Amino acid sequence: MAVSQLKNLLEVAQLAAAGIPLTTEQAAIYLQLSANSLPVMHCNGTGPKRTDGGRPRYFKTDLDAWLASRPKRKASPNVGRPPRSGKKRGRR
Repeated sequence: MAVSQLKNLLEVAQLAAAGIPLTTEQAAIYLQLSANSLPVMHCNGTGPKRTDGGRPRYFKTDLDAWLASRPKRKASPNVGRPPRSGKKRGRR
């Protein structure tokens, strides 16, 4: 993670911890998603709860509850394996 991304994440975490509702962009940083993901998920009915009226805002408690409700992803079967060599294998 780049230094600027880390600073943004820290700033957003401080706002969230203070109970300040987050903008869509800030919520995306907190969830480590792209900024476009949250509006798309909202339209699909799969995103975290947000405030109604005006500009959407997200509370930390709602973001954390949404994260906890998501199914856990399994690790890729390639995790821990050494990378494949650059050699291409042809048919024999």
